[in-house]
Amino acid sequence: MATITDITWIFVTISVLFYAGLVIKPLLKLSFCTICLAVSMTWLSLLFLRQVGFFDNDLILAILLGQSVVGGYYLWERQAKKSMLIFRLPVLLTLTYAAWTLLLLKLDLSLFGVTATIWIIHILLYNYRTRDGVKTYVDKIIACCARW
Repeated sequence: MATITDITWIFVTISVLFYAGLVIKPLLKLSFCTICLAVSMTWLSLLFLRQVGFFDNDLILAILLGQSVVGGYYLWERQAKKSMLIFRLPVLLTLTYAAWTLLLLKLDLSLFGVTATIWIIHILLYNYRTRDGVKTYVDKIIACCARW
């Protein structure tokens, strides 16, 4: 379990990186999400510190990785064409699998198999999306996050 000190330093780090990013962003003339950068730089640093034996809190590391997964998902979703939204679940699972792999630093073949199977199912649905019966189901998948 994280000590208050661990969490406090992590919050301070994210905050400092966020405000530094706000200052540096216009100077570099780059377009990026400053919060995403701050969180990503923090978990990347913690992942490195974990590897060299100076950090052992997998809980906060997993939370930060999860934040990046959601941020990456929202970025993809915002840029995707409407017809591509059928791939919401496979994209989310792929990003989660990537975070899991980063945390464990090894491939989990069973998770890879599940993720690949979901991709195959959604690719088939996408390819047959105009057929009767399939179209209704595809429309429901695309609308899943829009009607709640």
